[in-house]
Order: sequence, then C-alpha cells, then structure tokens
Amino acid sequence: MIRSVLFGVLSAVVLSGSAMAGDQAWLHIRTDSNDPDGGRVRLNLPIEMIESLLPMIETDDFGNGRIRINDTDLDAAELRKMWNAVKGSRDGQFVSVEDRNQSIHVAKEKGLLKVHIRDQEGRNDDRIEVQLPLEVVDAMLAGEGDELNLVAGLQALRGRGNAILVTGKDDGSDIRIWVDDKPEM
Repeated sequence: MIRSVLFGVLSAVVLSGSAMAGDQAWLHIRTDSNDPDGGRVRLNLPIEMIESLLPMIETDDFGNGRIRINDTDLDAAELRKMWNAVKGSRDGQFVSVEDRNQSIHVAKEKGLLKVHIRDQEGRNDDRIEVQLPLEVVDAMLAGEGDELNLVAGLQALRGRGNAILVTGKDDGSDIRIWVDDKPEM
C-alpha cells in the first residue's frame, strides 16, 4: 500500500514541481536505503526544465502535460466537486482512518493539503507525509474534461519559495522531496 501511494505521490510531485520569483527553482528527490546492500538516489531537476518537457511526453494516460483519468471509479468532474468542497471549507482534519496496521489522515491547514500515511504492519514503521499548496491542487483541477493539468500545477507554484513537499520512510529507505533555489542538495 505505502509503495503504490509513494509512486503516485512521487509522480505528482515530480510532475508538479515549483519555481521561485527571480531565481531558478530546483526540485530535489533524495532516497537513502538503510539496507546494508542498499543505495541512494539523488535527483536534482530545474523546474523550468520539467515544465518544458512535460508537454512532450505522450502515453495512453498522459499527454500535453496532463494526466487523463480513464476507467476509474472516480472521474475528474467528481474529483473537482470534492476539491471545491475541501477548498471552500475551514481548516481541519477531514479524513482519519486507523486500524491495527495502518493510519491515514487528510487535512487542510494553513494553505496546505496534508496527507499522512503510516503503515505499521510487521517490523516496519513506514510513513509518508505530503504537503501540497492548495493553489497547486486547484490549478491541476481547474480544467475541463477528464484531465489533471500538471503544467498548470507547475505554474501555480511559482513564487512559493522553499518548501518540503514529501518526507517519509518506505521499505527501509528514507525519502525526501523538496524545492529550493539550490542546484545541488
């Protein structure tokens, strides 16, 4: 569960990026394995490059900088309706699901959509914490039809400044995704 959520979050974050007023912003992804045979990953991407390349990627469910929502139980129109309800509400925790093995919390707080997932199954204490600015989610959902506009999400983040977007631990690896104005970590 955590791994598939992480993949979705990483994809959204990589494709949503950020830029800062007057400076070039960089999206950083760092993973460090705690396994003795594990490795580490360092990815540093200028946001302008991501924004330029997104429209060139074409797959069945992705094209022109947009993700198509096809063959799901939730279509883009329903997602937009839910988002408008969340966006228009006061800050607070909207979802809290807990059982013996996992907890999921979704909240709106101080201009951020926060998602915290903790998987406590077995020996691992895997967790993912996501913080997305509300205007980024709003921009990605602002279109029509069955698409999420990732380029619009990029543009919405311009001027946000430094931000930690994702932190966590998954299968023995520490994960961190953030944006700042430094080309290296």
